[in-house]
Amino acid sequence: MAIGIDTSAHCGAMHEIGKTIAVLGGGFKYIYPSQNIWLYNNIIDVGGCVITEYEENEETKMSNFPKRNRLISGLADAVLVIEAEHRSGSKITATYAKIQKKKVYCIPVSLDQKNSSGVNELLADGAKIVTTPRQLIEDLYGKNFYKSTSGKKDKNEETTPPPPPPLHKQTGTPKKKKKKQLFS
Repeated sequence: MAIGIDTSAHCGAMHEIGKTIAVLGGGFKYIYPSQNIWLYNNIIDVGGCVITEYEENEETKMSNFPKRNRLISGLADAVLVIEAEHRSGSKITATYAKIQKKKVYCIPVSLDQKNSSGVNELLADGAKIVTTPRQLIEDLYGKNFYKSTSGKKDKNEETTPPPPPPLHKQTGTPKKKKKKQLFS
């Protein structure tokens, strides 16, 4: 729920679809950044989800964020990087996505842009360039995806993406390990 592109992504999802998932880097009593408590409340109000693997009273620590990013990539079908510096959370999330066998996409940026070095490194390392939402959706779910959402279905075409694998396989968390409380 970081200020900037993360906030924009959550707001865009709520505006267009109505739901989003946020992953905290601490317990539920320590929403970070505190300026985004409104975002936390909005996500819950529209039926979205806010999760954490930390105890309710555990303070948010910067060292928690890289580990938390494995959950973000694990919950996603793919990772789209819009901006990233050489050392950034976006690059960490993309690295976890690769480990989890997820697709990594990047929107191309100018070499002289502030947050471009990480994006360009990911592209050099095999991330796929996307320039439109349609291009991303069709690459993930097939060219017939939009036909299925328009109401015109062909009996023989598979249009629904397969269900995601169990969460423990997506995130790298051992299956037997359970936390007392994931949701509040």
